[in-house]
Amino acid sequence: APKRRRCFVAAEDTEEEPATLEAGEAPEEPEACEPVAEAPDWADAGCVPYAAIAAVFEKIEATTKRLEIQGHVRDLLGQVMRHAPGDLTACVFLLCNKVAPAFENLEMGIGDSLLMKAVAHAFGKNAKHVKGEYEKQGDLGIVAEDARKKQKTLSFGAKPKPLLAAKVLAAYREICAISGSKSQDAKVGKMSRLMVAATAPEAKYVTRGLQGKLRIGLAETTVLIALAHALAERAPPEVA
Repeated sequence: APKRRRCFVAAEDTEEEPATLEAGEAPEEPEACEPVAEAPDWADAGCVPYAAIAAVFEKIEATTKRLEIQGHVRDLLGQVMRHAPGDLTACVFLLCNKVAPAFENLEMGIGDSLLMKAVAHAFGKNAKHVKGEYEKQGDLGIVAEDARKKQKTLSFGAKPKPLLAAKVLAAYREICAISGSKSQDAKVGKMSRLMVAATAPEAKYVTRGLQGKLRIGLAETTVLIALAHALAERAPPEVA
């Protein structure tokens, strides 16, 4: 089937007489239309990898233009609606840096000391080294990213399974729900396992998400506006 294409036609203030062609004159070629974006590489899997979220975070972090940021979020959510609608809720929560609706009174905001322990445990680093790097960098996400880059892993030729967006959100919620006398150790263990499963860019944003601050300038209002645009432009009937 031919690819669908979107055309954007500017409205004219006045009507013009249709153009006529002289004998032997060829008609003008129409302006090219904007092609609909190709399906992402995760489309066939039917679930959104956290790498797709991290990639959008990286694009947003590289710009300060509000409409450009909104466009990145809209494009991702449009892809999610087309290829993995079941992950839409998880993606919106992750983009808003939230783990649950406000009425559930569930927030992340893990303390720096616990996060540093988790980073050290996940990547085989000394706790003092992680603390020193954090003081130097001022961003625990970057510390985790650098540590993940330097970590050597044995894969035996097997490609690691991608970290899924829905599983990241589920892990966040599980960590928030941990309580009791040994809750700190349990939280460190779960956070470490989540970081180990991440690539370097993913580790950066997973760590920031656990900390409760993405540091990329993405407002919740921007996400909601982008969601509305994506729904209007691309939503299949079952989502709308």
